[in-house]
Amino acid sequence: MLPRYASLAFLNAVYEKYHRPLFIPTDVILFPHRFQNETDIEISALLSSILAFGTVKSISTNLESLFRRMGKKPYEYIRNALWQRDEKFFSSFRHRFVRGEDLVCILRALQKIYERYPSLESLFLQGYSSPESRNDTPISNTGHAIAFFTSEIRQHCPSCSSLTPGVRFLLPSPGRDGSGSACKRWNLFLRWMVRKDEIDFGLWRNVSPADLIMPLDTHIIQISRRWGFLHRKSIDWKSAEEVTQAFRRFSPRDPVKYDFSLTRYFMLK
Repeated sequence: MLPRYASLAFLNAVYEKYHRPLFIPTDVILFPHRFQNETDIEISALLSSILAFGTVKSISTNLESLFRRMGKKPYEYIRNALWQRDEKFFSSFRHRFVRGEDLVCILRALQKIYERYPSLESLFLQGYSSPESRNDTPISNTGHAIAFFTSEIRQHCPSCSSLTPGVRFLLPSPGRDGSGSACKRWNLFLRWMVRKDEIDFGLWRNVSPADLIMPLDTHIIQISRRWGFLHRKSIDWKSAEEVTQAFRRFSPRDPVKYDFSLTRYFMLK
């Protein structure tokens, strides 16, 4: 039973029960766990996270189809522009309102980015360590880094001046003042890349887990409102920071520590 007020004892009990590899198959993180090469993990994690919306069944079905097409080496698939070979597949691909051409636009952008950077972390760090990313600004260092990261991917998309609604949805931004998207899927991706344990990969070693922001899915929003962690009516970046600050009281160096276990608690209970 969900307690009326948050306690460290409850959070740790949920963590001990659900933060285990046994539950990886219940989460979209299952897909990047299928790869061994770090760049393949990074790419598959990005694609899995940005498509992590809708029903669990539709997400899993479409990701299974996508990665089956990309094969065992997603990095080589992108670098060699093999999506051109699979034009028929992408012309019929749909994930809710996102079309195959939206996905191809992002694959093209990733190809260009990997021509300039050895990893997506290298690109992210350009925003994470910039002077504009200091804490004297309305949003956090991580918020600025996500805004920069998103902007760079958009600029590398073909015809970036006229992005489709699908591409814009897949590449949200918190905005410079924090009134933009809560960026749930970006924060999920960052959790996977930065935290290091049996669940999360910890490939991005130059980003601190203390800077991560809680991904605001339906379950986290529900529990945050019940516990008084979230008072804002709108679900935006400022809401994500507000919830994260509340969880920092229980885990200052790792505020998103309980994300995976709490969502399992709701889904499996």
